[in-house]
Amino acid sequence: MTTVTGDDIAALTQSLYAAVYDERGWPDAAAAIKRMIPTRVLAIGVFEARTGGQQLLYGECEESYGEICFAPELENPVVGAPVGRVVSDVTLMSRREFERSVFFNGWLRPQGDRSFVAINTASQGRITGFFGGSSGFDQRPLEQEDLALLGRLTPLMTRIVNMRSQLGALRLAERNRTYDRLNIGMMVVDAHGRLLGINDTAENLLAGTSSGLGALRGVIEAGRSTTQLRRLLADAFAEPDGRSGLGGYMIVPPADGLGRGLAVTVAPMADAGLYGLPVGQSATIFVQPLDAANPRNLEQRLAGLFGVTGKEAQVAGALVEGHSLKHTAQLLNISIHTARTHLAQLFVKTSTGQQSQLVALLARLISPDGGN
Repeated sequence: MTTVTGDDIAALTQSLYAAVYDERGWPDAAAAIKRMIPTRVLAIGVFEARTGGQQLLYGECEESYGEICFAPELENPVVGAPVGRVVSDVTLMSRREFERSVFFNGWLRPQGDRSFVAINTASQGRITGFFGGSSGFDQRPLEQEDLALLGRLTPLMTRIVNMRSQLGALRLAERNRTYDRLNIGMMVVDAHGRLLGINDTAENLLAGTSSGLGALRGVIEAGRSTTQLRRLLADAFAEPDGRSGLGGYMIVPPADGLGRGLAVTVAPMADAGLYGLPVGQSATIFVQPLDAANPRNLEQRLAGLFGVTGKEAQVAGALVEGHSLKHTAQLLNISIHTARTHLAQLFVKTSTGQQSQLVALLARLISPDGGN
């Protein structure tokens, strides 16, 4: 075993603290650890045992293997291990038993590795912090002295993960304040729409009796548009081909059917665990009141972009302001049948298939200073 001095520990501590605040420092910290313990690849981050999902602060494993490291079918011994205990093939079972294990044959050996060592550094809700490494067949085996050294480093690794979580929470709070200054509501929710975080602007919108949005027992609701909101959330949490979903846009009409509606954007937030949140994955909901009046050049803009007629542009403008199609017909003094005809033409010209899709598309074309 390589002799490790107090100066080595001090240098490692400094490099790890630096990496918490600047991700460019992780390779130097990893190199310092490898000089102390025989490891080929290292990883540090958080994982969710129920789903096997993870977010890395730093990782060197091949992406395809890294994505499945904590998958339930791999029977990773780290999952469920007590926080603070060093876990390794050396401590778990005999070498013969380990080489028959699913984890060895399904994860370690295919990468050319023979041994692993890991520490669960912290636990918050469903999220567990971890530090781990694996060593190749061409490296010396892990020894008890290596494990003892890692035991000494465990409090340091725990502090690093906790510091990164606290820093993430501060950065999330700053994002909330930034959107407050822009008068944009921001909410962070889990897959069921439960509130995990909210800024002042969104809180004020939820408190309004006519906004169309609300929170029932901490779960975001959107009146008759709740089903559509749930679909957008489901899309944000979907992982087609292992990638995060997209979310989407919608308009939430006012609860009283009068006045302005709300433009709502749902987006995935896959690194929730690194923002101090007790879940591995979350979504962000951005909310902004639609302008009370459309810009004066709306008809020209729509005509230039989509070739709509003047009356079709008027219908589109009324819908963007949050009016129902029936109320739009009354405002424009046309029959509901004519309004539906104009709406059908708008669908064709804008390549949309639903009223909510049309309004969401048009809302994005209208900026607050659009009439200037």
